[in-house]
Amino acid sequence: METMEEKQEAKSLNELERRPKIGIITGWDEKIEFVEGKLKPDFIVKKPFRLLELARQINDVFSAE
Repeated sequence: METMEEKQEAKSLNELERRPKIGIITGWDEKIEFVEGKLKPDFIVKKPFRLLELARQINDVFSAE
């Protein structure tokens, strides 16, 4: 369950002129679902991962601008 602080953070980030890039590194095996209107990550990397894969994901996000 989200806290009020998390809701306010998501709202504040959504209101920025330029949205920050967001990546998630997770050890969860389940599919991650996102709620409409909330921040969505630009990429998700599951553990274990190779450093080159993480670097590629980050480069892809910044190259897409």
